Amino acid sequence: MKTEAELFVRYEENVQLLEHLVAYSQCKLMENPSWKIDWLGRTLLGRVRRKGWDLDRQEIRWLVTKVKQRLQSSS
Repeated sequence: MKTEAELFVRYEENVQLLEHLVAYSQCKLMENPSWKIDWLGRTLLGRVRRKGWDLDRQEIRWLVTKVKQRLQSSS
């Protein structure tokens, strides 16, 4: 079991990754205005899984959900 400090560090790392993924996704949507946020979310889900990053399923789902929410709130 992870300590509270370890969980906090992990959360902060995921927030940084979230910021990167949001910026990347915004650029992709600007380059491809016909893309839909839901489609981009599904594509992002698959790409993040294939990256081999040390993320569990819950973290990946959290990231993709948050990216989609941020994109929807900014459109």
